[in-house]
Amino acid sequence: MKAGVNSFLCSSVAFAAVFITASNLRAQVNPDWTEPFPPFRIAGNLYYVGSKDLASYLITTPQGHILINSDLETSVPLIRASVKKLRFKFGDIRILLISHAHWDHDGGSAAIKKLTGATYMVMDGDASVVESGGKTDFHYGNQPASLYPPTNVDRVLHDGDEVKLGSVTLVAHLTPGHTKGCTTWTMKVQETGKIYDVVIVGSPNVNEGYKLVMNSSYPQIASDYERTFRVLQSLPVDIFLGAHGSYFDLQTKYARLQEGAVAPFVDPAGYKRYIIDREQAFRTELAKQNSALQSGAPPQATSPTTRPTPPTRDPHTTGFVVAKELPDGSVPSPDADGSFIIGPTHTPAFEMVVHEGVPHGVVHIFTMSSADSKIFPGIARDSGTFGIPSPTDPATLVVTTSHPAPYTRTVAVYVPAQYVAGTIAPFIVGADGPDPSLFTTLDNLIAEKRVPAMIAISIGNGSGDAQGSERGLEYDTMSGRYAEFVETEVLPLVERQYNVKLTRNPEGRATMGGSSGGSAAFITAWYHPELYHRVLAYSITAVNQQWPHSNETPHGAWEFHERLIPNSPVKSIRVWMEVGDRDFLNPNVMRDDMHDWVVASENMAKVLAAKGYHYQFVFARNAGHVDHGVKQQTLPEALEWLWRGYAPQPQ
Repeated sequence: MKAGVNSFLCSSVAFAAVFITASNLRAQVNPDWTEPFPPFRIAGNLYYVGSKDLASYLITTPQGHILINSDLETSVPLIRASVKKLRFKFGDIRILLISHAHWDHDGGSAAIKKLTGATYMVMDGDASVVESGGKTDFHYGNQPASLYPPTNVDRVLHDGDEVKLGSVTLVAHLTPGHTKGCTTWTMKVQETGKIYDVVIVGSPNVNEGYKLVMNSSYPQIASDYERTFRVLQSLPVDIFLGAHGSYFDLQTKYARLQEGAVAPFVDPAGYKRYIIDREQAFRTELAKQNSALQSGAPPQATSPTTRPTPPTRDPHTTGFVVAKELPDGSVPSPDADGSFIIGPTHTPAFEMVVHEGVPHGVVHIFTMSSADSKIFPGIARDSGTFGIPSPTDPATLVVTTSHPAPYTRTVAVYVPAQYVAGTIAPFIVGADGPDPSLFTTLDNLIAEKRVPAMIAISIGNGSGDAQGSERGLEYDTMSGRYAEFVETEVLPLVERQYNVKLTRNPEGRATMGGSSGGSAAFITAWYHPELYHRVLAYSITAVNQQWPHSNETPHGAWEFHERLIPNSPVKSIRVWMEVGDRDFLNPNVMRDDMHDWVVASENMAKVLAAKGYHYQFVFARNAGHVDHGVKQQTLPEALEWLWRGYAPQPQ
């Protein structure tokens, strides 16, 4: 196959030379973009004609063909050779479509349109970028290597428009954010007498350098990403495809097809996992950019500032909790209480990876609207603003730019393969969801019977971060309000929609999260110990971040180690915590000395130990805030420790 493509390329040197431009330089970064890949039939009249990673699709009909994605300028000979190898005529392409207006997906459009005379159809939002050759792109427009030949658009598409040729109907779904007109395509194909729903994902990715807050070139970028995830979650899917082969594991599935596997591209579960993972990446980056506004910003700052680089802290600092240093690469035993120091190497645990032969749970996804919530009807802080310290109390932040605002949150529900319908199950509630790494870990731990067969409910936040935002209100408020929201508005929906029964026994209920999500986990159990007995927190925000101000807890979650835990009777709460040696130190505009995440975590460990709580505290070297590598290394052991002592109740 490869020889056939190469021979065609050799006979087309003059043709190919036309397309050697600056975009070639960017292609060299990823050789998979230009390496030929065997063209093949996916299902029905749908074929793959792209490279090893840049996906291009041919949909054939007796009336002519549709091509989705022209890829790089230099990709045109490769696509042409692939179409020919499949015994179709390149000149019979009647309609040209794209996933989005980036040089690696539409760079070859001018050439293909010239060679075939195809009608070029592009989504509103990307049409002007295509016609400018990339110059009006909100992010890459001033980068010469990202430009390509301008191409006239024959039909401007809008969300929900249909593209028809013969008996084929494609539907264009606007999924913006990655570009303003990013398009996800859906269609139906028939294979062996069955009709399949096909989804070709445009891109839900946040590229390096994208500004999600205060982006003057694309002010609504964050809300557009939010829209995209709602749309992608709503689409019926059997066959999962995308603009890059890496989205849907092209190479692995093609190898299975060659081995005789039946319909390897039918992968609705893989689609769900991919969307969950991409949404989590988006929300993590959005929270990171929003939090940067707090650090050193002038009152009501109108531009983001960079959080100062945190110093590397020594776990043996005077005043820190006495901790046991472990060999590099190891983690504490799931049987051990106390404080531990782990080394700088953070290798992902075996349980963090999907393994063949392990039963996989089912992940259900639904959305919740602020309009349906009695407890959290929705607020937001204006982008680019923060607050000013109270003139009478520097530990109190005054925020004047917070106001009512709607939101939509995503909830993912993991039901293990071992769950027996109708039985009562333990469960864990996670903040800042969906969290696909949790689901993978549970698959493996449950299969090994190291944790009970629990349901996981991974709840997205209401957007924003810190004081004045919906996320801040939910996670940093020192009250039982968030626990009550989960109890009365989320859990009943889960039970009703997915035919599961959730235990009322607090011993069978856990909460988890990172950063403010970690503080929400602890707050949930502290204010409602009759509901939850188990807490897992990475980089817990046990700092002064509560808003609005409360006279009962004027220092927010800092009060836990300052006053509440030391002065309260011991509660039936089991706590696992982690902090990184380079975790946040945020001397923001308040200058209150209550925004040091390392000191807060160390203080939490000290007071928990002094009161005799069951706790495990991990100080991680070579680690930042909610460090991804540390979570990959420690989550399985943390979950196993967390569920020690659990005994299921008789059904």
